Amino acid sequence: GALKLLDFATTRYAPPCEKLVDLGGLKHLFGIFMGKAKIKGPRGDKGGKDVEAELEERSVSIIFNLLQNLGTRAGRRERVAAKFVESEFEKCDRLLEVHFRYATSVRAQWERRAAEMEEDGGEGSGVDEDELLLARMDAGLF
Repeated sequence: GALKLLDFATTRYAPPCEKLVDLGGLKHLFGIFMGKAKIKGPRGDKGGKDVEAELEERSVSIIFNLLQNLGTRAGRRERVAAKFVESEFEKCDRLLEVHFRYATSVRAQWERRAAEMEEDGGEGSGVDEDELLLARMDAGLF
């Protein structure tokens, strides 16, 4: 809930991004990103693949929003970027793991859809570009 709200609030709007950095939210955000924070799901149950996947997606989205929306005047963007250098670039390693996992998932979905289209007789099968995009987004395209 709260992470979803932060994700929404930081999208294309700088003041919440600035507040998040100023109030020390980077420590908690990167803890969630690294999978070190213990977060309960919507019904109070811990863990679960769906909860973990959403936490990962939301944390990456918030980090992206911070880097996109923060100005360079007060050094906030540098504080976010500096988190990736800490602990021998472990956060960069984690970001690459996430990227490769999602790239593999999207590629597999793309190949499945291409095989389905070929099996159904090519482009005249009634599958439009919007359906293909939605399928790729379900597989992790961001």
